[in-house]
Amino acid sequence: MPIPMKSFLAKLSMILTLSVPAMAQENDNHSEEEEHPNIEERLALMKGAKVYSCNLQAYSHQCREYPIPKDVEFKIPVLTEGCESMPRGKFQLGECPSEERVGRCIKVLRNNHDTKSLIYDNHYYQGIGSPWSLQEVERVCADLEGTMAKD
Repeated sequence: MPIPMKSFLAKLSMILTLSVPAMAQENDNHSEEEEHPNIEERLALMKGAKVYSCNLQAYSHQCREYPIPKDVEFKIPVLTEGCESMPRGKFQLGECPSEERVGRCIKVLRNNHDTKSLIYDNHYYQGIGSPWSLQEVERVCADLEGTMAKD
């Protein structure tokens, strides 16, 4: 039975977020503060950082944008491999395109269990076969615990 496209793309967005699994702890009695690194501190480190993107427009009408501070440049090979393992995925230095963008979910924390977690923006695009309406982008953004950009 075929998977509905909207359901598939929403799940794909979540899979991309979880592509590097968090290490589970046997004793899970840590505080919420430990689970959610200081986002403001990570955002401050991102200022002036090189921006990379994982462009999946040809496959899923999405592009993920990563400002990568120097302290986490070691993550670039893993991001490249994960992106380019997707059909027609292209990881490159530079921002996601703004043309035909439906919406943007910003300040998404990639991994709650990583104190050096990347914070990314996910861009969603219109086009032939695109499932992305503004309403669908808002729903997925809420699931990702991001913030809808006003642009």
